[in-house]
Amino acid sequence: MLAADELRNGKLQGIAEMSRDGVSFGDAPPWFGSVERGTAVLAAVLRTPPRPLTFTELSPAALDVLVEHCATQDRELPGVLACSDGAEGFARRWSERTGSKVELHAALCLQRLERVNPLPKSSGSMRLAGPDDLELCREWRRRFAIDCHVPGAESAPAPESIPELDLGRQYLWQVQGEPVCMASWTRPTRTGVCISWVYTPEPQRGHGYASSLVARLSQERLDAGRAFCCLYTDLANPTSNGIYQRIGYEPVARFGQWVFDA
Repeated sequence: MLAADELRNGKLQGIAEMSRDGVSFGDAPPWFGSVERGTAVLAAVLRTPPRPLTFTELSPAALDVLVEHCATQDRELPGVLACSDGAEGFARRWSERTGSKVELHAALCLQRLERVNPLPKSSGSMRLAGPDDLELCREWRRRFAIDCHVPGAESAPAPESIPELDLGRQYLWQVQGEPVCMASWTRPTRTGVCISWVYTPEPQRGHGYASSLVARLSQERLDAGRAFCCLYTDLANPTSNGIYQRIGYEPVARFGQWVFDA
């Protein structure tokens, strides 16, 4: 079912496969669910606490079943991240069912790349991050979450571990031996992969480092046999959207992240 729309369902499929391979996404185990009628699977559902709920496209009947299940089994649900219509539908129903306030946190665009466009090369080069880079990458991930206005990011500690670094999927762009930007590839599916955690510290911005790193990393994944790369952008940030589209990424679908106030 997930493979039938591998791109839009890539988050669920990629996390499922990484979990199967022993990757941890937090202190609590992830939970996976499905909404079914008879032998037909109507929707697939995933949550990696404390992160939001995500799911495939939902029919009205499946939406009602999922809201009712979460209202009785997961009342601390912090929000949802899914295709725009489904995310908004769930949020509205959640508010009706629980009395919780709901708010659109971010409107996101899922983008796909199959060929990297040639770009002016910035100074520097890409290298694989190693154990000595753990503290730097932990701090940059914390700052990335703050820049993205992730709820609670200001007070949250930096992550203890970085799965992508442990798996050899975390990369840095360096200039004269000093890291100036980071990005990783994650959540591999059958034919694709997601580019994520793209971050450049403020003093290093405006030099094209992120563009060079994402272009180089995307090309490496295509050369390794992936049919496509994808990534999510914030529709409120025209700068990053323009950068990725110059690299060769094209908008495919809109997603919405809603936060709930219990």
